[in-house]
Amino acid sequence: MLGLTVGCARCHNHKYDRITQADYYRMQAFFTNIHWVEPTLPNNKSDLEPVRRKWDAMQAQMEAFKKQLTNAQTPDERKTISARMRDIEQQMPPYQLTTEAILDKGAKAEKAFLLKRGDLHSPGQEVEPGYVASLVGGQDTPAPGHAHPRWQIHGRRASLANWIASGENP
Repeated sequence: MLGLTVGCARCHNHKYDRITQADYYRMQAFFTNIHWVEPTLPNNKSDLEPVRRKWDAMQAQMEAFKKQLTNAQTPDERKTISARMRDIEQQMPPYQLTTEAILDKGAKAEKAFLLKRGDLHSPGQEVEPGYVASLVGGQDTPAPGHAHPRWQIHGRRASLANWIASGENP
């Protein structure tokens, strides 16, 4: 299942594999109620604080050099400032101390629709999260929900993960 490409089924039934447009939107429905977040890593770790201070100081230097670069009068000035900026970029940690995560927007999942010819402005019938029909005996199999009210999640992604990891999954 993880090796399938279903992208072309967004607009039409797959020409060679048995993947329908409805399969695509059923799979997409697992992810309709999520949003990306970039939480900052905890401040209270003593080993992170020096790195954070260094990062902040270098960012401040870069901002100052950007202003100087805008006000530079001669090509030599611009060249010197640009060289200093490159030096700082090379010394900077490779990333800011954040991470990326996906969170549910809430316990009540948004509705998902089959889009006619993949057009966002042409929603068709409503679809529930489900699996690629040709992989589950040729039937439109809705995914069981695993809502968890305490955490304010609807459990769609957990259902998909459980199915993928199941011994019954082809």
